[in-house]
Amino acid sequence: MRYSVYNHDRQGKLFLLAVEKGEGPKARVVQILRQTMLKVSFAAIACALTLSASFAFAGDQTISTSTVWSGTVTVDGTVTVTSAGSLTIQPGTIVNFVGAGNINFSTSGAFSAQGTAAAPIQFTGNQTGAITGSALAMTLSNCIVSGMAPVSGSARQYWLNATARSGGFSMTNCTISNSGQTWATASGSNATVSGCNVRDSANFWVFAYGKSASVQNNKFQNGFIWTNSATANVSGNTVINADITAGNGGGNGAYTNFVVKDNYIHNDATASIQYGIVNTIGDISNNVIRGCLWNLSAVGGHIAGNVLEAYTPAEATLRGDHTHENICGVANNSVIERNILLNSSYGSIMGLGDNLLRNCTVRNNTIDQRGIVGAHSIPPFYLNHMPSGVQPSGLNIRNNLLLRTGRIYDEQNTASGGYADTVSYVDYNCWAGQNADGYTSSSGRYVGVQITGKVEGDDGFSMHDVMLPTIATFNPASLVNNANFVDPYSDADMLAGTYTNAQLLALYQQAYTPVAGSALINAGSPTDASDPAVAYGQIDIGAIEVSLLPGDTDMDRKVTFADYIVLERNFGATSATWAMGDFNGDGKVTFADYIILEGGFGKSVPEPMTLALLAAGGVALLRRRA
Repeated sequence: MRYSVYNHDRQGKLFLLAVEKGEGPKARVVQILRQTMLKVSFAAIACALTLSASFAFAGDQTISTSTVWSGTVTVDGTVTVTSAGSLTIQPGTIVNFVGAGNINFSTSGAFSAQGTAAAPIQFTGNQTGAITGSALAMTLSNCIVSGMAPVSGSARQYWLNATARSGGFSMTNCTISNSGQTWATASGSNATVSGCNVRDSANFWVFAYGKSASVQNNKFQNGFIWTNSATANVSGNTVINADITAGNGGGNGAYTNFVVKDNYIHNDATASIQYGIVNTIGDISNNVIRGCLWNLSAVGGHIAGNVLEAYTPAEATLRGDHTHENICGVANNSVIERNILLNSSYGSIMGLGDNLLRNCTVRNNTIDQRGIVGAHSIPPFYLNHMPSGVQPSGLNIRNNLLLRTGRIYDEQNTASGGYADTVSYVDYNCWAGQNADGYTSSSGRYVGVQITGKVEGDDGFSMHDVMLPTIATFNPASLVNNANFVDPYSDADMLAGTYTNAQLLALYQQAYTPVAGSALINAGSPTDASDPAVAYGQIDIGAIEVSLLPGDTDMDRKVTFADYIVLERNFGATSATWAMGDFNGDGKVTFADYIILEGGFGKSVPEPMTLALLAAGGVALLRRRA
């Protein structure tokens, strides 16, 4: 038996357009339904019967009541939902837009399209601006959007361009493919996008003016994500050939908190993450970002624990361009720490423009210009680039591993008509694998860098720098586990969820963990000895702090009788080190150190790579690398 339902009347009752006729008991059912359907609401019938509705809107229509769509709905014309109406689309419904068909919320009617995994809602049709206007609330889940305002058309074609008011905007577990732009705005309320897969479509815009935008655990391919909100959280996403952009704070000035965490981004665009303004308070952490002109652009706040990998020479040759900087344009009062920056071909961190990099701290980063021809001439920090009159100052650079890279360079220094005092402190950095001119002359490591009242070699101006052999003789394996580590994962692996961003981070971190006896261990500034990342003793140079086991003098990751022998041999020594048995960092080997060793005796911790392999699925990884 088939029922075709057209619409509600003003009282919410249904017009019964057609009922299949039958004989005997079937005819009796028809008679009962004819008598009751004009008296009860659609919702009440839906509880008792599953109706299969197929109908079409030809020409312009108006919805001024609570309306439910199901079955197959063809929209050919403008369906306007007024403030008195609402539109609910049931699971399994197919909405097909033809001609000039679109749904427009003229004021504040509510919109709900909540499918299920087993019965998704489908939106199809070659239409621009299919869903538009301003609704009270907009909720979409388990929807499939395909072929809507295809990308081949105008760059500003939209399949959805709508605002949700007090009820907010929510899109979860939706798939959008080969479609135009998504422009989702929450005005005075929050916006949420989670678990969605957007591919081969135009840009995805999420605005929440004065409120919070959450974009988490999605997959984006070939477009970009623009979020324009006072507070935003963009986390756990896999982003391929797209970037994450923050606008201008939704008209509210600087972002109060812009979080970009735990994302995997492989980009072939201008910048992977860019704020667009320089006074933003943000948190960019634990992302893996690979390849683009600027991996981070016009950013600020806390930038920590990321892997930023610029184009390799092969990638640069393939695309006819190269990465300019891993981080370009840093807002004042920012902290950049514990990042691994690889392959930059111009400068790893650049203060672009004037009034930037003021009172910033850049510490405990690993910068490795591996794979770049002539890498020794590339500056790890390109300071005060193209200023127009306001001098950056208060920049503090310490505890960084500068591997196979060049000088810290202040383009606008006093000698070239610029300004002095670009930095206030630069010390305790490790220069490893430089060409000879990288550190043999007084201006070798620092070009144009000046600190009032100090000369190079003073405390706070390179006195405690660690300088290792030239690039011709240097072996990176003497510092870290595997400085030539190559990421074994592909974009397809990440999109498929075969590996996670956390697993990938673990492999990079293991590769740049100091090895036993490394010159990086306990060579950092005493200022940072109380850092939460430091378990015992003085902080290491570089992005990765060695996890030392109390009592493990030889750092073989276990405490044995051999460690006791070392402590006994050095008992009473002063100017002592960890390797001599000074486990509490007081410079002496005393009974207090014996108590520490006794507490750790017999304990062990796994090798770093073992941990990473366990996390990533070691058997599969080893098979891939074989």
